[in-house]
Amino acid sequence: MKRPGGVKILAVLTFCAAAFLAVGSFDFFVVAVRDMTGGDSGDAASVAIAGMGAAGGFSMLTSRGHGRLSGDLMIPVVPSIVCHLLLMATAVWMLAYLSLPRIKQAFGIVAE
Repeated sequence: MKRPGGVKILAVLTFCAAAFLAVGSFDFFVVAVRDMTGGDSGDAASVAIAGMGAAGGFSMLTSRGHGRLSGDLMIPVVPSIVCHLLLMATAVWMLAYLSLPRIKQAFGIVAE
């Protein structure tokens, strides 16, 4: 049976999200290495930033959700709520789509 087009779209979206998390974790690791090897590497603040960079990098590598912005850059409340609702609606649609009998059959799962 031919793989449904919706499954291909879900695969591409999942790959894009994984690539975004990988690039973000690389950025965190760069910040950590920069602060560990810089001229201020013995400073307590630099050690703390390096630790946060390493922890943030590992966190994004293992994260399955989306990150939150913190610090000076904040997302306004209304766009944030709209984005979260869109994210939840997309997740519900994905579950419903992957639960369809013809989609299950495409993966060799016998529909009940």
